[in-house]
Amino acid sequence: MNFTMNALRKMAMLSACSLAMMSFSAVMPAETAVFAADSQTNSGTWGDNLQWGYDETSKILTISGTGEMKAIAEEESYPWAHLSETAEKVVIESGITSLAGQSFSGFTAMTALSLPDSLTVIEKGAFQGCRHLKSAPIPSAVREIGMNAFANCEELTEAVIPAGVTEIEYGVFTSCLALTKVTVPDSVTKIGGNAFAGCSALAGIQLPSGLTEIGDNAFQFCSAFKTAELPAKLETIGSRAFAQCSGLTEITIPDTVKRLERETFKDCSKLETVTLPEKLTDISGTAFEKTPWLTALRKENPVVVVHGTLIDARTCIGKVTVPDGVKRIADYALYQAKNVPEVVIPESVASIGDFAFAYCQSLTTLNIPDTAAELGSSLCFGCKNLTSFSLPKDLTVIPAAAFRDCQSLTEIKIPDGVKKVELLAFSGCIGLNAVTLPAGTEVIGERAFANCKNMTDITIPASVTQIDKLVFENCSKLTISGYTNSAAEAYATKNNISFRSIGTAEPVTTTAPAVTTTAPAVTTTASVSTTKPVTTTTVTTTAAVTTSGVKPPVVVTNYGDTNLDGTVDVSDVVLACRFIVGDVSAVIKDAGVASSDVDDDGQVTTNDTTLMLKKIAKQITKFPAEEKNA
Repeated sequence: MNFTMNALRKMAMLSACSLAMMSFSAVMPAETAVFAADSQTNSGTWGDNLQWGYDETSKILTISGTGEMKAIAEEESYPWAHLSETAEKVVIESGITSLAGQSFSGFTAMTALSLPDSLTVIEKGAFQGCRHLKSAPIPSAVREIGMNAFANCEELTEAVIPAGVTEIEYGVFTSCLALTKVTVPDSVTKIGGNAFAGCSALAGIQLPSGLTEIGDNAFQFCSAFKTAELPAKLETIGSRAFAQCSGLTEITIPDTVKRLERETFKDCSKLETVTLPEKLTDISGTAFEKTPWLTALRKENPVVVVHGTLIDARTCIGKVTVPDGVKRIADYALYQAKNVPEVVIPESVASIGDFAFAYCQSLTTLNIPDTAAELGSSLCFGCKNLTSFSLPKDLTVIPAAAFRDCQSLTEIKIPDGVKKVELLAFSGCIGLNAVTLPAGTEVIGERAFANCKNMTDITIPASVTQIDKLVFENCSKLTISGYTNSAAEAYATKNNISFRSIGTAEPVTTTAPAVTTTAPAVTTTASVSTTKPVTTTTVTTTAAVTTSGVKPPVVVTNYGDTNLDGTVDVSDVVLACRFIVGDVSAVIKDAGVASSDVDDDGQVTTNDTTLMLKKIAKQITKFPAEEKNA
């Protein structure tokens, strides 16, 4: 069979994600037994303030008492968990003020629910996976409904959010397949990511006038949606917020919206009418992918320009000349354009978005004018036939993965003003032989030149003070040319890379700022005699330690949180899997990469994702990195 590289890449990505899900299934108990019961009794106490009892005749589980419900600790279970397949109704009696996270998750036999007027908080996942729950009246006193609280309640038909709730959190009603009516109060200002994703029976929703933010995937796969009236104060619409809303026919974007994110309305197969405010110029190139609206614009002119932004030229054949006056080239504007050997960019262009030219397989030449001061990440990722490029003379940062896997590049000219070469910038450029970084460069990011297998020499100036891990991974032929007593020499020595001295770094004396350590608490001021550039050793302190020209190391606050959303869940595993197999849309921030290295071996691998799944399934309580850095 004749597989394209793109097909193979997609297969690898899908395989990685499938393996992640298979691994998750292997380590996670069955859906209806999220918490294995410690006891098979039908009554008892929970915490110091609650009692519970189950009537086998009526099949009613009753929780009584006063105050907040105690949350379970890791590897602990609720005492009523064994009733998940038998209890048909749950009654929470008056006096209880909160329901703890996942307290009734996976109660698949439950069809009815009674909640008291005293209730003010429903924690995350409280009723997640209660597939046959048909009605869930939420008391008016409730002010907080946690993430995934009613997710996968597939027979729930109506939801009334109480006045006073200000945010509908992540995934609260995701995959509620029978949900046809939702009432959202004026107090709500934010609808979180995935909040109503997959609610395929929901034909519409009246959004509150004070709403300012709609999160990623919030209404994705709401296929019954026909219209969506967006309120006048709305500022943010997340990625894929309305993607696959196949019934949506028209949309008007308010003047207050600042940007249309990636795939916001992708696959809205009936979307023909789009009204955009004139001042909205930051539009992702994939915001309207696979919509009749974009198809019609392409027929008029395959170089699609909206309000001074080139949003799409992917169907062009031959040289593309960006019209003079265009100020921005959107992210993904020419992504995977198959027949574009050259792009001519006018000096009116001031910014170019992420992945703008990624996987343009025919692209050989790209000259970016000096006026384009802002360049996005993964700019030319995977342009395997790119042989030459020029960058703005005042550029200070080579963006992450900007020229990753540009296999035909044999030489690169980095502007003199560049201070930082970011993560994966030239990774996989197998045609590179020699590289010279300009004087003034300070930072070389993680894996910046990884897999440049034929690179034999790189000259690193004395100004470089930070060289991240695995910068030259799989560069077995490499010699580093640099200065004695420099960061380059120290890095070469540490990583067993051949080093050639081209001079000696000038010794300097610097004074380190006052540092407060965590144990014991001591404030010290030290005069440090060192050489230029400064080589640092990572120290854990309560304040960032900085010396002249040295960037503090990334501090991990939550291992396993790949997407940096504050929680560790399967979405982190999937994103990490996509990153591992080189999915072009899975560029993770430096802090996310550091957080994903849960085994603390200096790289993100399938071992990390396996450990993440085990932590999610509560098979382990701490990651190796947490234990090592405790």
